[in-house]
Amino acid sequence: MGTIFNVEFFKTYWPQTAFMIFIGPVLEYCYLKIQSARFFTRAKEFHSDFKGSRYFVRPALNSEIDTLYNDFIKLFGPDLLNLNELKKIHAKNENTILLVCKELVVPGKDDKSVTIGFFELFPMMQRYKSHLLNNNLDGRILSQNRILGQTVYAKNYYLGSIGILPSVFYRENFYKGVVLKEFLDHLYQINKHYSFTLFTRPVTQDGLRLVSKYGFKKTDPGCKEGDCIWFLIVSKGSFKIDENGKIKFGR
Repeated sequence: MGTIFNVEFFKTYWPQTAFMIFIGPVLEYCYLKIQSARFFTRAKEFHSDFKGSRYFVRPALNSEIDTLYNDFIKLFGPDLLNLNELKKIHAKNENTILLVCKELVVPGKDDKSVTIGFFELFPMMQRYKSHLLNNNLDGRILSQNRILGQTVYAKNYYLGSIGILPSVFYRENFYKGVVLKEFLDHLYQINKHYSFTLFTRPVTQDGLRLVSKYGFKKTDPGCKEGDCIWFLIVSKGSFKIDENGKIKFGR
């Protein structure tokens, strides 16, 4: 008849056995407590953000373009509009690169903010609309000569990019929602007064989900993924605010 406890085995492997029986469960318990604490901390931060934080949109500063461009490369890859051309466009119209910021209130100090995301919205000259519709123009080859200057509204816009900064990826899902809300609010302010067509070239899964959700169409159904221009015709008043204060787009 066998025994349930092998003395020789224990003498040989007692360190491993002791660890498994006594120390292992203790470490596992500590790990679970730490993870639980992190979860509740993040939940508390999320609740605080959701209830009390204020977000706003502002034009990027000239001094911020280089750093932003490096973030664009990290997020979208190197196949982008040339940095020097982007700077020329921004110099012509600073409202083409917009930053989404979170207000920070520090007792005893002036109010400060931290940038969490961005979107690039280029007002296009009307004569280049056909170039976009024919898939002969996209964000990689935009130039200052194709962009309107300091104007409030345009008939055609090109969405160059939208996203959150890599520095806030630890709160990725929440901040994506914030940036999208601020972007939709920006479009809502335009759409209250004007109709427009919005063009874009999505290169990420998030971008493809966005154009699908809001009903964008390809200019060329047979174009290669990543090289397709998508467009959305937005009639005046298509963006509305529902009873909960959320902006909805009615196709």
